[in-house]
Amino acid sequence: MNANILKGYITLLLAWLLIAGNSQAVSAAEHFSIIAAIQTDSGRDGQQQHLLSEPALSVPTEAQLQKVKIKSRLDAANSAYRQSILAVSRKDLNAAYTYLQEAVQLHPSNLDYLQLASRLAFALGKYREAETYQVMVLKIANASLQGVDHRMAALLDNLAVIYIKQSRMEEAEFLLRQGLALREQALGEMHPWVAISLGKIASLKMHLDQPHEVEGLLTRSLHILQTASGEDHPHAAWAMHRLADFYRSQQRLAPAESLYQQAIAIWKTDSGDRRLNLAVSLKGLGELYVAQERLDDARAQFEQMLALLQQVFGGEHPAIDAARDQLARLDQELHSGQDEVVDGADRSEHRAILGSTQQHRS
Repeated sequence: MNANILKGYITLLLAWLLIAGNSQAVSAAEHFSIIAAIQTDSGRDGQQQHLLSEPALSVPTEAQLQKVKIKSRLDAANSAYRQSILAVSRKDLNAAYTYLQEAVQLHPSNLDYLQLASRLAFALGKYREAETYQVMVLKIANASLQGVDHRMAALLDNLAVIYIKQSRMEEAEFLLRQGLALREQALGEMHPWVAISLGKIASLKMHLDQPHEVEGLLTRSLHILQTASGEDHPHAAWAMHRLADFYRSQQRLAPAESLYQQAIAIWKTDSGDRRLNLAVSLKGLGELYVAQERLDDARAQFEQMLALLQQVFGGEHPAIDAARDQLARLDQELHSGQDEVVDGADRSEHRAILGSTQQHRS
């Protein structure tokens, strides 16, 4: 209520009280309570006027609200992704996968989330789910990459591996050959990554027991790596080892032995830590010697292999246990062979004694 109006109202009230006299008199307390009520009401009026005079609160637009929602969702997805990484570091793959599923649900177009989700699903044996995520990766990458891009080949290879685990071999081979064609087109036919594609197709063919094409694939792979990296490069050594494995599987032991020996020589002279590579090639050569019944030579390779594995892994490890078992089986075979030789000599001597006795009787 306006202050001037209030003053006028109080003046009229006092005048009325004076005119009324004692017959209509009211107590002083009532007078003051009326005045207080009027003042309180006036204060409330002033407050209302003050509130009405304040500017109105700003209301966010629909676009601003949507932006806030998206940011919150992306922040939550990133938090879930980080939790997944921590779970992986703890080797808790189930928890990591749960977090990744949440991250993907919140941000389904993030390639990092999708690729890690595919890998975790694969590691947990959830091959259908791994496939779903990898197909999503391929669709997004294909839409974003321009022209022929060799990076698509690696994504195709990953999906091929998932198909192999599901025994979908024809589909896997188709994808691997697509990857090979992409690398040849984008990088050239003599690029080392082309050699990698050739090796993957060769491995699949061996798995399918279709060896007719394998030699050509592995020979070309070796040639590319020797040309690109040098004949004594570790990449070439690994290609030699794989070709040697193939020759040994086909009972072509002479060329296999030569390739194993070349690979071993490269592993031994390379400046890097190639102990595991060397151990693998020693194992291959040792098994070749077993096939040739050169058991002492085989034992020498297996002993070197075991020593290398103990250097790398220290105490107990499945690879060390397997190497010990292989040596034990070989020793058993060596001893049984020696027993047969002794038994054979005893029988020969026994026959000779019987023969001389019979001649003496006659």
